[in-house]
Amino acid sequence: LKRLCLASVFGRSTTGGMGMARVPLKSNGQRQGAAKRVLQPMCKKKPRWTDVVAVRPSKIKGAGMGLFALRRLARGYTIPEPYKGRRLTEKQLSRVSDSSYIFLLSRGDPARCAAIDARSAREDNPLRYANGAKTPGQRRRINLRSHQRGRNVYFITTRQVAIGEELVLDYGPDYWRGMRYQLRAKELNREIRSLRASLAAAKGNSRQRRDLEEQIARVQFDQEQLEDLDDSEAESE
Repeated sequence: LKRLCLASVFGRSTTGGMGMARVPLKSNGQRQGAAKRVLQPMCKKKPRWTDVVAVRPSKIKGAGMGLFALRRLARGYTIPEPYKGRRLTEKQLSRVSDSSYIFLLSRGDPARCAAIDARSAREDNPLRYANGAKTPGQRRRINLRSHQRGRNVYFITTRQVAIGEELVLDYGPDYWRGMRYQLRAKELNREIRSLRASLAAAKGNSRQRRDLEEQIARVQFDQEQLEDLDDSEAESE
């Protein structure tokens, strides 16, 4: 069932409140135009963030989609949408194999909610597409930081952001720390094999196929990041 636009059924009363719109009666008692009236679907309110940022192909090689400013953003500006996703307890978090889209909460009861996983939350979730900086060059482009407010996580600009500039976040030193190279590499290889098998069975140009292609691009990006990390650690030894 479609929601109906109240404006097509109700009118403004003379007292300023809402009331039934008065439609003149025909001689047979029917209201004029009543038989021809077509109720219009209610216009969905546009999310605030759509005037501020947009999701586009990232300028970071291999990163898939990214988040870009549609207007100039001052330092300290909060993107008007929280990081959305499945809320995980500490126990659920311990069983997660892919933490690519997980944000850990710094406050609150971890037994009830320890993290937010945006892996499957693609709709109306712009912060999901803000990429993290890894290389020194990418780190010079950082212009966002995360901030927890209550049970939600928001992104705030750390400097002035120009129109069309990609929004880049610092994932922090713990993003890859603690992951063993071989174990993570096996997990990524196993995941990409599974995704490619699903892609081969998906219908052409379907939403499922596009989602699978995005997931494959993200896993390939993670593989490259892991290789770079392993190389840098080897050079420092």
